[in-house]
Amino acid sequence: MPVLESPGWWLALRFVSGAGLALPWLVGETWINTVTTDAVRGRVLATYTVLLFGAWATGPIILERLGTTGTAPYFIGTLGAALVIAPLVLARRLAPSVASHGRFSLTQAAALAPLAIGAAAVGGVAEFSTISLLPICAVGAGMTAEHGLRLLTVLMVGGVVLQFAIGWLADRMPRASLLAALGVSLAAASALLGVTAQQPPLAFAAAFVLGGVCLGFYAVGLAMLGERVAPGQLALANAAFLMTYEAGAIGGPLLGGAAMDIWQPHGLLLVTGIVGLTFALWITRRPSGARSPDPSPTKER
Repeated sequence: MPVLESPGWWLALRFVSGAGLALPWLVGETWINTVTTDAVRGRVLATYTVLLFGAWATGPIILERLGTTGTAPYFIGTLGAALVIAPLVLARRLAPSVASHGRFSLTQAAALAPLAIGAAAVGGVAEFSTISLLPICAVGAGMTAEHGLRLLTVLMVGGVVLQFAIGWLADRMPRASLLAALGVSLAAASALLGVTAQQPPLAFAAAFVLGGVCLGFYAVGLAMLGERVAPGQLALANAAFLMTYEAGAIGGPLLGGAAMDIWQPHGLLLVTGIVGLTFALWITRRPSGARSPDPSPTKER
């Protein structure tokens, strides 16, 4: 990238680097879900989610320290990718052997684990719309720019810290019920944040909960995917999960931005609240036979 500066080359290189990031992401989640027993799946995937999103959050911090010019950012990024190879080589004999069970489509994955796929969509919309637009929303509601940025920091801290509690709950209660509770919590935290912009301590508390809830959809959704899908079909099901999550990540900021144009500054929080409440209502109104089975501590692969 620092050598080939034309837009055409950069588009091609970004496509290749995106594939290079997506494939280990997919394989890693499939590996974890395959070897993890259902008794601890929620806690394991919550820990994984903390590491994944915590590492993502360090990227901007590194760029802030190194600057965005010169070759140093490219060198650090390349070094990070190279370091990933070492543990994979060392752990290659521990990789599970997963045999494919015939043909399996992405639509079948959605039909087999609809709540997991739905959680991916809700998580993508809520997470990326708030990360992209929350500081703008806060300033429009009367906060200072400094408080708006702090609100984003608190959101990300809440996303990391609360995953451990959410993962513990995912191993102690029906995961469908937990997803419904996360949907209601998303709506409640959005509403609370909308009415406390002039009271920073309460707004920070609401942002803390909001961050935990947004990332919780991802962790619990992955746990439900491993609970519902056979190992031979898990890779394609996980691909459907990631595609849905990324679609939500793309559409969320667009939807939130359009809503803020219509109702400034609370359009963003209205969108996240409606999405969370709609998801919770959909779960509670599904036929009982269509719900995912309750987690069982004795269930093994």
